[in-house]
Amino acid sequence: MLLVSSHVEGGLLTEDGPDKYRFFNAYIATYGQRDAPGGLSIFGYRRSEAEHFQNYWNSDESDDARE
Repeated sequence: MLLVSSHVEGGLLTEDGPDKYRFFNAYIATYGQRDAPGGLSIFGYRRSEAEHFQNYWNSDESDDARE
């Protein structure tokens, strides 16, 4: 995550880049490949899942998961 954080600070990634990166890692671990139809981003195709992941990751509950 240090590399991702440095890219945010350097302006290369958006502010929510680290959250999207964490979701992408979990997504690939779960699905093993890209399953979004052509022309759709993973974040658009799995919008509710990505939003849930980001909301959870940024909540107090996620502190328990990190330990």
